[in-house]
Amino acid sequence: MTTSFDRSDMDKQYFIDGSTYNCPFCKRRHIKYRITDYGSYDSSNTKTVYFYLVRCEDCHKTSFHLSKYELKTHDWGSYREKTFAYPPIELVLDFSGQPFSGQSNRPTKIEKDILNENGSPKELDDIFFYSQPTSFFTIDERIPKTIREPLGESEISLKTNLLTGASGGLRKAIYKLLKHEKIPEVDSQNAFIPHDERVDQLKNKYTKIEADLFDELKAVHILTSQELHENDWEDFDAPTLRFLIGVANEILAEIYVTPHETKKRREKIAALKSQAKPKKSQKDG
Repeated sequence: MTTSFDRSDMDKQYFIDGSTYNCPFCKRRHIKYRITDYGSYDSSNTKTVYFYLVRCEDCHKTSFHLSKYELKTHDWGSYREKTFAYPPIELVLDFSGQPFSGQSNRPTKIEKDILNENGSPKELDDIFFYSQPTSFFTIDERIPKTIREPLGESEISLKTNLLTGASGGLRKAIYKLLKHEKIPEVDSQNAFIPHDERVDQLKNKYTKIEADLFDELKAVHILTSQELHENDWEDFDAPTLRFLIGVANEILAEIYVTPHETKKRREKIAALKSQAKPKKSQKDG
């Protein structure tokens, strides 16, 4: 029996595999790409950063990607045009070779798999800590920009392990969500409403969404001022941030994306119905 795997999550990433990706410019899914240029620079005395320019084979626009890995590539077509090895493979210097006639060892590059903690290969998206256009293009544009942008910034910060920035971006996104949904900040006595109560109001507004998702957001304590500023709150750790960002994305999709998709499907069905032949009634028969 053949087992099918749900790979729909790949539609929310840049890279699908070694030759196809989702273009952030023309929005084409599973379109061919090519690496048109690549190189490296030293960001400090001990850290080298590798950059890759990737061109969409449909709209021909180029995106920019940074990684801490020097990645194995395969030649394609003209000079310097390449594709990534998939699953991704790192090229690392090996100093274990024998020295030549009294000289110091000459390092060679060897291939090394890039693995998750559980030993499975990483996806290409996971090995880039920065991309331009930034990763928030994968957050559906039907989600309001004031919410989408800080959540995207939170995801980028998390990739570079900047937990303070990631925590702040997530908090701001939730604050903007509550504000956009017109959940009041103060009560009739002009006293601030606790964050948990505001989340409960949002939960009561969208009763078709799983209540537990909203309850998870109560961990994201919101600052009381309109603009994010330093306050007495602790950063989340990376696994908690990944979970809470996932929860936030799920809630946002249910509020702003799913109803729109449902409306589009119903409009399509209505259009098909208008073109269909009317059913004959029993009297007509």
